[in-house]
Amino acid sequence: MALNNILLVDDNEPFRQALKRNLEFMKFSVLEAENKDEAVRFVGSVPIEAIITDLDMRFHTEGLELIEDVRKLYPFVPVILISAVGTFEDGARAREMGAIQVISKSSLEENLNKLKDVLKDGILQMKKIRLIWKKLQDIDLSQVSENDLEFCKNVMKTPDYPQELKTRAFEVLDSHQPYGESEFSDNYSQVFSELSDGKIQALERSILDLIPDFKQLEDQTREVFRTAEFLWRNQKSLLAGIDVSRSIGFAYSFAVENECKKRFRKNLESFLKDRNTFRMAQKLYDPRLRNVNLWFQRHLMFLQKRYNFLISLENVSLVLKKLLERKQRFKPDGLKALGILLICFGCDYDSGRSSNKYPVEKTFNIGSHKVINDEMVLELAGDLITLQHYRNPFIHPEITGEQKITKVREKSIMCLRKLVEL
Repeated sequence: MALNNILLVDDNEPFRQALKRNLEFMKFSVLEAENKDEAVRFVGSVPIEAIITDLDMRFHTEGLELIEDVRKLYPFVPVILISAVGTFEDGARAREMGAIQVISKSSLEENLNKLKDVLKDGILQMKKIRLIWKKLQDIDLSQVSENDLEFCKNVMKTPDYPQELKTRAFEVLDSHQPYGESEFSDNYSQVFSELSDGKIQALERSILDLIPDFKQLEDQTREVFRTAEFLWRNQKSLLAGIDVSRSIGFAYSFAVENECKKRFRKNLESFLKDRNTFRMAQKLYDPRLRNVNLWFQRHLMFLQKRYNFLISLENVSLVLKKLLERKQRFKPDGLKALGILLICFGCDYDSGRSSNKYPVEKTFNIGSHKVINDEMVLELAGDLITLQHYRNPFIHPEITGEQKITKVREKSIMCLRKLVEL
């Protein structure tokens, strides 16, 4: 029977060796790292099924930073925090960040059986989650069946499933019942059409303060954004007692989607006709790992720290896998997929070690009027991804609808201002 790879991260070598012997006695295969950086390299290069990390290594909260890095890019890997000096607040923070268990080093010896059970349960749950993720990955958004819809609804209803699964399930449901112009027009735009000329002009002036080049946007983009903006400003007085925040949020993001669709249509066609696109995608995606290759993982981790992209390697791998499978028939399914394409193919960079570098050439060119730099591309990518993230009503349930719609509005305005500059 194949052993489960456990990554043990601790800068105290005697303790690490002692715990390693105990874990091997429990029939686990143990890999070692003495700090966060070594641990991250391991997770990207070999299959790791669970991580046990110390809290205080080179600095007091290094273990917490490792949990944060792992949860961002490898969200399905279970992590256990052990600590000799951690406070109650450290343990609570570790749980909040995604650790499945927090164990004190002082009580570890008598809790070895508990550690074994936690590891086995965490690994079983991870394997179950990966099977569900694969099933969600394999759903063709152009041919969603009733069984697919029911499966996605059940994923959404299961409280202990990670956010990654629920986000993908929501994307499938959203693709089958897309937020469209007819729904918005039928339900709300008549409110806007009944306004006096004076109020319409006042609204237009306020929008121009937000987006000075608003008139350069597509007609449909402007119409939907105007209506969403009016309703956002007046929902309490016009629609008292009715929560339309989700519909308004979809309208804001639909305005951005529509603008991207119109502006990038020819760019995307050229991107998919370019043979270099698929050559680069083959470099970035490693079918053996069923994931992004190791060197690009490190590149993404660097970008993640700088831009705080709300994506995981699972998200990036899904886009690359679909791109390689569908070739010229590929269509980005939403703003997040578009943002990932910009991250992967919208910039020039080197991937690989200094002794074995290969260039990744920009094949997705989005600047039609002038050359735009990599910083602009990556900032736009991050904004598009974040906008879709907050549009999902099942993300951050602790945030009220009103708070979330404000975030969607702010990010939509930011995206439209950047799009009009291209």
